[in-house]
Amino acid sequence: FLKWDPSSSSKPQMFLFKLDPYNFQISWTAATGGAKSGGSRRDNWVEIAEIKEVRRLAMTEKEREQKRKYFEKHQHIITDPSGRDLCFSIVHGTHVMEVRRIMLVANVADVMDMWVAGIRGLVEASKVRRTDPTTTYLTKEYLTLFAKSTRTDMKAVVGALGKEKKNRIREIFSLDIGINYNKKTSLSSDQDAAAGDDSCAYFPFDDFCKIYHRLNFRDDIGDIFGKLVKGKRPYLTAESFKKFLVRTQGEDEIEMTLERTKELIMKYEDTESMRKQTVLSQQGLANYLLSEDNDLYRPQHLKLYQDMSQPLNHYYINSSHNSYLTGHQLRSESSVEMYVQILLTGCRCVELDCWNGDDGEPIIWHGHTLTTKIKFKDVVFAINEYAFAASPYPVILSFENHCSEEQQRKMARYCTDIFGEKLCRAFLETEDGVPVPAARLPSPEQLKYKILIKNKKRRISHSASIDGAGGAEKRASTGDVLA
Repeated sequence: FLKWDPSSSSKPQMFLFKLDPYNFQISWTAATGGAKSGGSRRDNWVEIAEIKEVRRLAMTEKEREQKRKYFEKHQHIITDPSGRDLCFSIVHGTHVMEVRRIMLVANVADVMDMWVAGIRGLVEASKVRRTDPTTTYLTKEYLTLFAKSTRTDMKAVVGALGKEKKNRIREIFSLDIGINYNKKTSLSSDQDAAAGDDSCAYFPFDDFCKIYHRLNFRDDIGDIFGKLVKGKRPYLTAESFKKFLVRTQGEDEIEMTLERTKELIMKYEDTESMRKQTVLSQQGLANYLLSEDNDLYRPQHLKLYQDMSQPLNHYYINSSHNSYLTGHQLRSESSVEMYVQILLTGCRCVELDCWNGDDGEPIIWHGHTLTTKIKFKDVVFAINEYAFAASPYPVILSFENHCSEEQQRKMARYCTDIFGEKLCRAFLETEDGVPVPAARLPSPEQLKYKILIKNKKRRISHSASIDGAGGAEKRASTGDVLA
């Protein structure tokens, strides 16, 4: 792909991008020996888990103009023969206020489509899996050990887990894994390949995880185990474990039967002698507490499970204040990107502080502060693109409206033209054609894929005036035009 930066004066350069299945990341290197790599090593790869989205569109008029001027200057064609734009960007970051973009141009549309669809699929899969960071790290390390072959050696395993812990690793290999530590012994991820070979031992991912957890055992879990067994025995019985799950962990007493408790013991207990007695050792308890079965989230709650047919005012609404600001409330940058990232996190109510723009175009700005200003139209465009990317339920635009009548008319026109049918402009009706009673707000279910505007209606006399971009303008007593 051609990699470019609209804020840079340097020429776009060709890079070879590849998806690394062993490290769950996308990396890139210069396609030619003469080109620079593009920065530090950290700048040459991005974790799949850090990718927010793959974007095809420029968010603002300024960005679109930057792109046009940049490629005109460098005389590079960014469309295929049919006129289709070949540009896309990978948006990534660890925080909504620290988002970066990798700007790319493909050679052909098929390659672009494949990468855009592939990355989007990986991002969605990573959200659904909700794999904890430790498991992700261990998976990457294990796959790296066997990246070139189904075999590796003890030295490589020690290198992956920590050379300073060599003696402890040797002890765990012998006592817990059942493999005598020997530099000449090779380890295989393929059980069939290891069978019948005295110089090779089968080393599955579970054993690799076991060594890691033994090396990094948490003392606080040891304290919990000690209080549960009270020094009477070195294990928890199924009955004692069930009592702990119900009374301390808050598991449902009806669902957490003795049989279910025994299943958990067999799943997380490593020691064979303990498994035969169906009891749980200290390490077994640690395995359970750090597992997905003890996740803070209930799996059934990862999908929608609430009743969404109640009036809108019966719900807490995920809302944002000063949504456009990237940091300090008095002097930070305002950004259209913030609306995108906020909506992608599932926020359903965003704030737009609307003021008169000097050029006649309404702006978003934290009034009377040193914060920067952005175009109202650009914000509306971004909201239209991303309003329902994370949820089908209604998005509420909370307008703090300081605009003149003339610029309010522009705001109203932008909302109707850009949002189109998404904009809720009339009272809703039920499926039977019966109007929703005015005394009762419609439900989130009825308002799916709708955008609502919350704009305070000010009652101002005919003699009152409000300063606009071009001076004082008379206001009608019926209130704001937009309302």
